[in-house]
Amino acid sequence: MDINKVFHILEHAVTKRQHPWHEMVLATADGTIPDLRRVVLRGFDLDKREIVFHTDIRSPKISILRRNPRAAILFYDPIDKLQLRLPVDTRIHHQDEVTERSWQKTRPFSKICYAVAHPPGTPIPEPNPDNTVGEWDPADDARAYGNFAVIACQFAMIDILQLQHGGHQRWRAEWHTPKWTVETIQA
Repeated sequence: MDINKVFHILEHAVTKRQHPWHEMVLATADGTIPDLRRVVLRGFDLDKREIVFHTDIRSPKISILRRNPRAAILFYDPIDKLQLRLPVDTRIHHQDEVTERSWQKTRPFSKICYAVAHPPGTPIPEPNPDNTVGEWDPADDARAYGNFAVIACQFAMIDILQLQHGGHQRWRAEWHTPKWTVETIQA
């Protein structure tokens, strides 16, 4: 397995909304209770060995990550039948240089999500009938930015699984300064 191919795909998936790896599954554990959710890949930095996603600072996952910053990320491409699993150490950024840079790059239709009045997971009287949050109002920028967080996920190992009819193939890539080593392992 060419690990550089995997890195190239991740770099590509950051900006390509239709790519299967543009959305990933984040797994966390709060005590003995695991939890999964899909998040959007917003950044990939090979030099830092870092994957980035955005979230609402009021989200329940924030308190979980504060108690236990260890998590795992899963990418899966159903067309190429290629899966990546990465154990990660998370770092929460809120109202700092990292969030400021990310906020400036965030499009208005995404900023709207952080301007909602209620925190994620809050019971509401009734659903929004047309499933929209309205138009972006620049007057909401400060309030929305206050709810915006960037989660940086650092990784040093990638489990790669290629599903195939003739037999699956699997590799483990590990960071050993200054390079990645890749070994074939039993699928």
